[in-house]
Amino acid sequence: MPVDTNIIIFELVPSVTPALFLEKLDEYNIKALAFSSTEIRMVTHLDFNNAMLEKTIATLNQIRFS
Repeated sequence: MPVDTNIIIFELVPSVTPALFLEKLDEYNIKALAFSSTEIRMVTHLDFNNAMLEKTIATLNQIRFS
């Protein structure tokens, strides 16, 4: 049975540290937490809506690391 959740955990590529990734997100006022030395944890809340989701997806797609 599928489980509904508001938690997303994902692993970063080795060349990007959680601190660097979180710094980039903060530039767009998106908050997340380092879950480990290679993972990021994002959690939505009750008032999270489709516009917020689209902004988050667009931001994640445009972030670049040199």
